[in-house]
Amino acid sequence: MAEQVELVSPHEGFPLLALDGSEHEMGHIETVLGDRHDDLSYLQGLVSSLTSLDGKGDAIESLRSDAVELLEVMGPVLDTITLLKLAMSNYREAFEAADPPIRRLVEEVREAHAAAEAAEAAHDETTTAADASDEVLDAARAERATAAQMLAELWEDYERVFGTWDESYEQALDSFAVTMAIIPGSDPALAVTLRDVVGGDPAEVAEAWDALSDAERAALLREYPEIMGNLEGIPYDQRAEANERSLLAALATDPEDPELVAIAQAVLKDRQLERFGISPIDGESGSLISFQPRAEEQALAAVAYGDVAGASQVNMLVPGMNSSVTDLPTWGGTAQDFNSDLAGQHGMEDVATIAWFGYDSPSEVEEPWMGRADDGASRFTSFLNGLNVEAPDASVSVVAHSYGSTTAASAIGSDPDNLGVDQFITIGSAGFDESIADNLGGVDVFATRADGDNWALVGSGDAVPFAPYVDPLIRPYIIPYVVEVPFVPDPGFVSTHTTRPEDISGTVEFESDGENIGGEHLTETPGHSTHDSSWASDGFDQNDQGYLVPGTESYYNITHIIATGTPGT
Repeated sequence: MAEQVELVSPHEGFPLLALDGSEHEMGHIETVLGDRHDDLSYLQGLVSSLTSLDGKGDAIESLRSDAVELLEVMGPVLDTITLLKLAMSNYREAFEAADPPIRRLVEEVREAHAAAEAAEAAHDETTTAADASDEVLDAARAERATAAQMLAELWEDYERVFGTWDESYEQALDSFAVTMAIIPGSDPALAVTLRDVVGGDPAEVAEAWDALSDAERAALLREYPEIMGNLEGIPYDQRAEANERSLLAALATDPEDPELVAIAQAVLKDRQLERFGISPIDGESGSLISFQPRAEEQALAAVAYGDVAGASQVNMLVPGMNSSVTDLPTWGGTAQDFNSDLAGQHGMEDVATIAWFGYDSPSEVEEPWMGRADDGASRFTSFLNGLNVEAPDASVSVVAHSYGSTTAASAIGSDPDNLGVDQFITIGSAGFDESIADNLGGVDVFATRADGDNWALVGSGDAVPFAPYVDPLIRPYIIPYVVEVPFVPDPGFVSTHTTRPEDISGTVEFESDGENIGGEHLTETPGHSTHDSSWASDGFDQNDQGYLVPGTESYYNITHIIATGTPGT
């Protein structure tokens, strides 16, 4: 994994980093808390009416008494939800105020730091030159002083803004800790321990976690599985333990939810599945290293196959448009194929692969815009930062399909060290945001688009799936209803991620249209799909030979790239 070099502010020692979070997700949590408060308030009113229920007899008296006891419990719970909502609101408002200026200053400080280093180097070179005139020397000194002054002023601005955010962050953590401590039946000391663990970046979380006793770690995993199971910096095996507990609890409430069923098939043992009447699938069980069943519109999850902490090679699979965790069994099968083939055919040892369903994927209507990618990039950035702590010495390859590549590129390109990613392999990419296309110089980029994959061209704004021309403003609303129509060059499609990876300097293109290698026929990928042919170019199933199906030229090249750094055909 590429080494990450962080700049630190000169006076306060603040790391030069953009904030990690999603305003949309915070707003969603506020909304959910508000909805739960309203539901419980309504229920509280009904229970209150039972305390004065007319009638006589032991049964009525017992009912009235039970209602009084229930109200005594419901009151503190309502108060807790109110405090949590207020704490989240304050946190979101502080984040919204700090995020834009911090992001701007991060870029400006980096640029000024590079300029100051260049001016310093030019000054040193000038002062050692035997023939440098006084005028040239004065100019070099002035340039160095100007660059140093500009950097100092920007650092001062950054420390002021980041310091305000740091205080707000600490206040928010204190509010959460106090609120958790007053929940009926909770352990106040454990809430303080929780506050100490969650307050930091993944490396700081890992350090705080290691400092706890076995009993304290076990208690946090038991009492706060939703938090610990998704906290970057906590070891993956312990996160999986917490998330499996949360999954079993969710299944006990709704064993037929298709998202929960798919996740369960990917990670639970057969005997556990039998408890809920869920059919097992072939293959090994993965580790549920991330699980958010109530995150925004879709359930979110990440499943690891293999020992990530001990891996020398980690592969990340990122799905695209219209994907959801219901696809996890299929993508989990691909993760297992990667591990098996990289070991068996290429002799790679200690390989792990993660199927990452960590963002709300867009529909056809949403796909032309960057909203889902921006939110997903924030989540992917957090996950990769955690991966850097979990497997600091591993090489990381990101394999991203369609809009998943749009999302991944926005994350990888947001960091000067590309978040430790070594290879970025795009398949049927929907295009990148132009602003980050030039920031991928530190990662090896590979790209393929099958000849029949015209939907990728739709994503990057280069084609439309129907003719004649239709106004761009109404086109997204009718794309979902178009099936058997020709693809034509686009006269002005509304897309905000129009940079194709194959057009970026240094990108290595590889084939996915079928080839014969050593007597073996590698099949073509007929359309946009990763597995089946639901996105075949003519709208009809041709065969199940998507980009990630073993035996296709695409799959062969992807595994060859991961193993050798070059395509195989």
